[in-house]
Amino acid sequence: MAITKVLQLYLAMEFMEGNATAAELTSLRKTNGSVLAGGEDSVTVFFTLSNPPASGTETIEIASASDGSVYNSIGNPLTSLETTGLVSLHDKLVPTFAASELTLDTAITINISEGLFTNADGTGSILPADFSVDVEQNNGNASEATITAITNTDGSELSGGESVFLIHFIMDALPSGVEQIEIRPTTDQSVFDASGNAMFMAVSSGEMTLNDLLPPSIRSSSNLTWDNQIELRVTEGLYTSNSGSGGIEISDFELEFNSNNGNAQSVTIGSTTSEWNTALGGGEIIIRLHLDFDKLPSGTETVRAFPTNDNSIFDASGNAMYDTETTTFFLINDKLPPEITSASVGDQDTIPLISGREIEFSLSEPLSSFSLSVDNKYTDSLQYVLDTASAVLRLTLIPPLASLDTFTVTWSNMRDTANVLFDSAVVYTYYTPALGDFDWDEDIDASDLSQLVTSWHESDYDYELGPVTGSLPHYIIQTDAEFGLDDGMAFVHMWYWKNQLNALSRPEREMFGKAASITASDKGITVTPPDSAFTGQLYFEYNSSAVSLHFDKQSAGSSPFVLSERDDISGKLLVEYTEWMGNDIAELAFETHSLGRETGQIKAVYAFFDQHGALISEGTQRFKLSAIPSDFALHPVYPNPFNPTTTIRFDIPNSNQAIVRIQIFDITGRLVDTLVDGNLDPGYYDIVWNGNRQSSGVYFLKLISGDIRKIRKMILLK
Repeated sequence: MAITKVLQLYLAMEFMEGNATAAELTSLRKTNGSVLAGGEDSVTVFFTLSNPPASGTETIEIASASDGSVYNSIGNPLTSLETTGLVSLHDKLVPTFAASELTLDTAITINISEGLFTNADGTGSILPADFSVDVEQNNGNASEATITAITNTDGSELSGGESVFLIHFIMDALPSGVEQIEIRPTTDQSVFDASGNAMFMAVSSGEMTLNDLLPPSIRSSSNLTWDNQIELRVTEGLYTSNSGSGGIEISDFELEFNSNNGNAQSVTIGSTTSEWNTALGGGEIIIRLHLDFDKLPSGTETVRAFPTNDNSIFDASGNAMYDTETTTFFLINDKLPPEITSASVGDQDTIPLISGREIEFSLSEPLSSFSLSVDNKYTDSLQYVLDTASAVLRLTLIPPLASLDTFTVTWSNMRDTANVLFDSAVVYTYYTPALGDFDWDEDIDASDLSQLVTSWHESDYDYELGPVTGSLPHYIIQTDAEFGLDDGMAFVHMWYWKNQLNALSRPEREMFGKAASITASDKGITVTPPDSAFTGQLYFEYNSSAVSLHFDKQSAGSSPFVLSERDDISGKLLVEYTEWMGNDIAELAFETHSLGRETGQIKAVYAFFDQHGALISEGTQRFKLSAIPSDFALHPVYPNPFNPTTTIRFDIPNSNQAIVRIQIFDITGRLVDTLVDGNLDPGYYDIVWNGNRQSSGVYFLKLISGDIRKIRKMILLK
């Protein structure tokens, strides 16, 4: 009888933790595959597996479904106790990835479902060439990876059949933490399990994100802002701590500074902020370093920024920025306002009247624009020329200029080529000398007079003074290349104006050269200049309450210029005079008169110049003039009445040659006392008479000298 139904057999399966979980008989065939006819002693049993394929650990056992299911030819049943025994299924399960993990920065721990070999016969340890690695760059820094070795997890060599191992790899660049890698067999015939099942290249470890190993760097787009802040642009957010916390601090960066002969000599980091000038919290990719300069930079200085060291700046993963990272050298923006560094004619200086004076104003740097105003105080005809063609500004005031004028040159709104504005006005003030003050000593005196006459004689027209226009003292010379009356009159006008203004003040002079001869008496003063004197100056100060002093102009003779000024109130007299070439100046005479009983105190200051204008003599002398009365006088006694003394005053003139007698008589005509009886020098006299021996009454005081008789009454009251 043939076995006609699968149900006549029973299949039992043990899984032994294999992949397949159950088996089911599906058909029976002859060993040649034909349909059973019965009586076969060998059959082929076909079955299916649940969760195929088998992994080689499962077993199956086939037996009669029951004691009455299968018989032999004589009707004996095949009992259910008879079985095929346990039959192991063949391993048909291909190896696959069980787990994968990036355990080191450059190594992945791979877990495979079963041990792997490089050969299909289950021999040989797997090789780096058996696997390939795919990289998903994700805009990261690294783009390619290469497997360098496969080892046991402890780093030892493989022997074959390992299911857990390390795949070591290198990247073409440091990963930045966004790249992903994936491991797979190189081909479908690269790695095998012990049964020769090849691992498909379609299976992989799955994508794993690489650790960030890329240090942060400074981008070339970093720049210097208009207000001289270094704007650092970096590849990733920065922190001051390797734990990925804390904002960048000023100590994290250093600066290299080059003055390059600029105005600033040093720079420091004053503060660090975000690009919005807010405080840093960490993680910023744009950071501003605010620079503090010791002086305003002038635009030639350079600076670069770099990490203080290899352990000062970090990214979120703790990668330190190399201290070789740096910005480029930035050229510091010019913040120094332009200025006028010097002027060829200094502020408050004097400029000539008739020769053009070019004033050079030197600049600290070229200007792109400026404003200029040139003003004067006393005329409205001022003209000037400005030359801006060179590195300096050249200003020329066009002559002739007014005497004793004031000029203001005002530079404002000076802007340099970097558009830095100097917003304050720079003012230079210049003055012209008084017409005739050739030596610019703020006085018009004998030295100037000497210069005028010398220049006149030599036809040196740089010193001509006329004709003039305008009003005194702000004359404007209209040069005519000749000397004449207009030159002399201009000097005279200015001389008198100046000396009236100065109240005839002249300083004392130390003795120099041969002294002038000065003789003084009660009749007058005579001054004899030293030899070769061409121009002279005589100045007197005297107590005008005691003496009067007058210049005898006739004594100057033919001198072409004789200038004199007197102030009787303050007691001052000035005479300045000169002579034509080849002649010495004359001896001068001065009349003196006593104005009272007080002795006259006189100071004489003199100076004399030769025909070349050189000082040859100067000095100061003081002398006294005794008071000499012009007439006899017997003044009233004082006090009167008196007890017992009174003062008797009388004057003896210079002309008296007779004996002087002063006597006192009482009311009866009796001589009481003789006070004077003899010759007296001219002068003023005071005598105190004591009448204590006389009785009260009227007395008469009599002065007799030649034909002169003077009488005064006095009363003694006791």
